[in-house]
Amino acid sequence: MCPPVHSSRRSAFSLVEVALAIAVVSFAVIGIMSLMSSGLGTYRQVMDTTICSQIAQRIINDAEQADFKVLIDSENLANTDTSGSTQLFSFRAPQINSPSLRYFNEQGQEIVPEKADGTLSAKQRNEAVYAVNVRVTPRSRVPRDDGKDTDLAQLTVEIASNPTGLDLSDKFVRQNNSPRRNLFEAPAGIKILTYSAYVGRNE
Repeated sequence: MCPPVHSSRRSAFSLVEVALAIAVVSFAVIGIMSLMSSGLGTYRQVMDTTICSQIAQRIINDAEQADFKVLIDSENLANTDTSGSTQLFSFRAPQINSPSLRYFNEQGQEIVPEKADGTLSAKQRNEAVYAVNVRVTPRSRVPRDDGKDTDLAQLTVEIASNPTGLDLSDKFVRQNNSPRRNLFEAPAGIKILTYSAYVGRNE
């Protein structure tokens, strides 16, 4: 008497099914990767804007704490046109003789130049991501209800996002009759965020 014969056939995926599964997974992975790339770009833009805002607030705070006569360069103000067309210069806190630009790293921490002439070393230039220019425009006095006056100065804070370390120390508009005099004339590809504030002194 012969023993019963049991079937050993097992179910498995066919080659077509495997190929279809791989194709579906591939499309899903490509979609996820594209979303990740877009999300990282958006995240970087948000972080960039946040850091620039923090830097601008620090610059404005420095200006508010500075001596107003130093802020508006009052020693030279009498010999210049105070209409705002030519008396436009960079505020260099905390010392007026410091470099016209201030530099910050990707975390928003200021980089103090090591060289005596105020320029960055090669290592510092690699760390510098943001170059900051602050133009001060003296304004006329504004009368108040109590009979006293308020002196105002307008600050224009320009923050250039410059991760490639391009030298921007001479990239300014220099025409005396231009409303953008002493503001950045940065090359293409350099993103610049601009902030404005007024600093006053009461008498």
